[in-house]
Amino acid sequence: MEVVERHNESAAGTVRKREDSALAVRIASLRTVPLFRGLSQSELCEIAKAAQDVQFSRRETIFRQDDPVRFVYVIAKGTVKVTQLSEGGKEVILRVDRRGSLIDDLTDVSLVHLSSAQAIHACDILAWDAFTFDDLARRFPVIHRNATSIMLGRLRMIEQRFCDVATQRVPQRLARLLIQLAGQTTAGVHDPITLSREELSQMTGTSLFTVSRLLSLWAELDILTVDRKTVVIENRPQLSRIAEAAAA
Repeated sequence: MEVVERHNESAAGTVRKREDSALAVRIASLRTVPLFRGLSQSELCEIAKAAQDVQFSRRETIFRQDDPVRFVYVIAKGTVKVTQLSEGGKEVILRVDRRGSLIDDLTDVSLVHLSSAQAIHACDILAWDAFTFDDLARRFPVIHRNATSIMLGRLRMIEQRFCDVATQRVPQRLARLLIQLAGQTTAGVHDPITLSREELSQMTGTSLFTVSRLLSLWAELDILTVDRKTVVIENRPQLSRIAEAAAA
């Protein structure tokens, strides 16, 4: 009997250690999320405990436009494409979100999603029940202030993209977009860009032919490495010079 009890206690202790470890990882992840900037350790701990860990495979849909809002999602790992359908049924890419990003916005829980979200790569997502998160946001007002700041940043990004389409030449627009999409995790290291040529052409307001031609040209100049599925920036300074050439 004593052996069995000791075994059960040991198993229970192992489970608690795993749970504590998972919670610690989740809290550490939340510290890097702009939505939770300014929250205390105890507040982050409470928010982390309310979260669920959800995995989405490559190209899997996280939610669709007009779906009821059931969860609030933040990316823990991976990349997500956020799109919207036009009145004619054409998909328009609004942005590409990475680790730490709030997907969609803090829409009223009685409403629906105004956009769709799809995992570009396999993603780890932190998800909160929408009603539970609404309660947390009411208790910690800084969350709503941070959400407002995030929305304003997204609006400025869309305005900048519109301005680029209206005033910049295609090479500058494409170079700027690639730099934005690649990000930079550490010095000199960029994420592969896995959007299709068609998606890149849509985001830059030009033709598929033009995007393919420019990518091939820049690959020949060793600015990029290009294959059927990915684009990788190899020479960031040279691509930046192309992006900034329109100012001259």
